[in-house]
Amino acid sequence: MSTKRTPSHPSTQKINTASKAYSKNTSLSHSIMYRIQFIVSLTSSRLILLMMQLIIFMLAVLSAAAATGGLDPPPGCDRRCGDVDIPYPFGTTEGCALESKFLINCNKSTGDPILGKNLLVTNISIQNHEITIEAYIGKSCYDRKGQPTYDDWSSLTLPFYTVFSSKNKFVVIGCDSYAYLLGTYENDSNSYSTGCTTTCGSIRRVSADGSCSGIGCCQTEIPAGLRSTEIHTYSFNNHTEVKDFNPCTYAFVVEQDKFHFSKDYITNFTQDRQPLVLEWAISNDTCGRNATAYKMDGLSGYYCKCNPGYIGNPYLCHDCQDFNECESSDNHNCTVNELCVNLQGSYTCKPKHQPDQLLAIKLTVGAAIGLIGLLLEGLRKMEKHPWINSELNSEEIQYNSELNSEEIQYLLAETTANAYQECNDGRITTAAYDSIKDHVTLDFSGR
Repeated sequence: MSTKRTPSHPSTQKINTASKAYSKNTSLSHSIMYRIQFIVSLTSSRLILLMMQLIIFMLAVLSAAAATGGLDPPPGCDRRCGDVDIPYPFGTTEGCALESKFLINCNKSTGDPILGKNLLVTNISIQNHEITIEAYIGKSCYDRKGQPTYDDWSSLTLPFYTVFSSKNKFVVIGCDSYAYLLGTYENDSNSYSTGCTTTCGSIRRVSADGSCSGIGCCQTEIPAGLRSTEIHTYSFNNHTEVKDFNPCTYAFVVEQDKFHFSKDYITNFTQDRQPLVLEWAISNDTCGRNATAYKMDGLSGYYCKCNPGYIGNPYLCHDCQDFNECESSDNHNCTVNELCVNLQGSYTCKPKHQPDQLLAIKLTVGAAIGLIGLLLEGLRKMEKHPWINSELNSEEIQYNSELNSEEIQYLLAETTANAYQECNDGRITTAAYDSIKDHVTLDFSGR
């Protein structure tokens, strides 16, 4: 059975064709609008995240600056008093010293640096964490009848310092003499005492110059950790038997390398003070960059030292700098056939007249990258590169934006680590930044 097909009206065909064209144009418009909205929304959100990154970066910078500024003293501090250098952590004012115990009173009229009430400072060593002072001696004298004419016991109280046991010794001078050194330890209620005696019936029996062997002069070691000392001087017979050449007993704690006995001291020892070395320590383990804190042996507190290969003041934030071992043959073990090459904190020895293989590799790689760049640029100009004229879909935008985000994050991290490093370990605190960095993407494809 056949059916008859009624032909469409021409106007109906036009309407259908227009409807299809309109539908296609509408779909294309929607697609374009969708892409525009996508790009706008993507760009807006990433601009917001970029601003958040910059804010967190600035906060991290300010945090690092604050941490760094807390260690170093303010500029303009006097670092010399008379003939003595006053290095940090010591200072002549409270703001220039790390702690109040490191405060040195500089007497402007005499130019004398004074520790505490009356301890004259002659040297401060950062490398050996020691300070040298002039301490008073103990002295007892008698007349020819054995009556005391002078009796002065010496005492020293050091609430924040200890007598450096390996750098000092206890010395007694006289031919009818003995003396005691009394002391107290840090964080210990027990007391300490030691002493030595020296007798001689004639000046001819006194030990030779430079020798303190027990005849006319005796000496003994002292223990570590003494915070206070007292020196008591005595005579067996009030010097009546040696009154012609030795009227007094002398006793003192003195720096080992600074005292040299002389026979003349038996008759008249005119010095009333002797150099004495004290140990000092900081209260916590905060040191500058390229430096390490060490616990005091058997004592409370810490001291800082620049790491091997660095030199400077380890208590300042950025003062431990690389030491060039290659400047002197005494500082390296390279042979005459080797070239000394300085490194950060170290050095290496290279055979002389040998090409630098690493430099050759760098040059080769650089040349290859340059050729590849020229080739790609040529392809782009010839419009043969497959990326040209291709539409950038959302996945490619996301991929490229993630690559750019990683680049920006790397540069921010590099800038932060290089320009603002904490004193303790060279790192900067970016906890807030790290918490969002994995969710941040940036689009710079249009730059």
